Amino acid sequence: MRLEDAKRTIMDDAWIAEQIRITPPAWVPVVIHGEWETRSEGVFYACFDANKHVTGSLKWSVISPNARLRWMIGIDYAAADREYGQCASLVQVLETTRADGTYEVYVYIVDEVVMGGVADLETFTRELLSMLARNGLEWIQISAAHGDNPVSNRFETKSNLNVKRHIAHRSGVPIAKLQPTILNAKDGAGGGKSGFDAGVRQLYTWIAQGRVRVHPRCTHTIRGLQAWDL
Repeated sequence: MRLEDAKRTIMDDAWIAEQIRITPPAWVPVVIHGEWETRSEGVFYACFDANKHVTGSLKWSVISPNARLRWMIGIDYAAADREYGQCASLVQVLETTRADGTYEVYVYIVDEVVMGGVADLETFTRELLSMLARNGLEWIQISAAHGDNPVSNRFETKSNLNVKRHIAHRSGVPIAKLQPTILNAKDGAGGGKSGFDAGVRQLYTWIAQGRVRVHPRCTHTIRGLQAWDL
């Protein structure tokens, strides 16, 4: 049997072994072997190795000198008193198309903001902009930003819209003209359970293929990749 790709890749033993390598262990029984149920196998990102995937510098030109490099931000909110409930990640995304037409994505998690869930939104936004500043960036240089659904406590509502208000105020820009806007990470067809499953599986594949790197300053991200389970 062959795939319907440009190379008409043969689905032989080597191909099957590669699919097993880049698939989360808990899902291998269903995705690869056609069983009905997944099983918990402990740490989800078993493919993550800090000795391989953590680096303080990354030369994208080695991967592809003509690739498109974009800065992106992901935000999570919390209203309850959770120690690491509120966070933001600054990510470099490299998009490249190989000579054979193969499209590839590489990810470098460059920095993070991690705060308790009771931190107010003004403080969180200040730390978010400080993260950009220490990486030589302004908000307008971000290509895309996504945030979680709004959460509220008795003091305020933490949401994409309210973060935008704080950023616009600090930047001296009318909120209507602030770019990029912050999109809802859970909007659209991929926003439910199926989208979550697809996302964590895609990240697993990229890590296993060596397409993800993490800066050593992102201690919470590293710890999460080493310990998170389903």
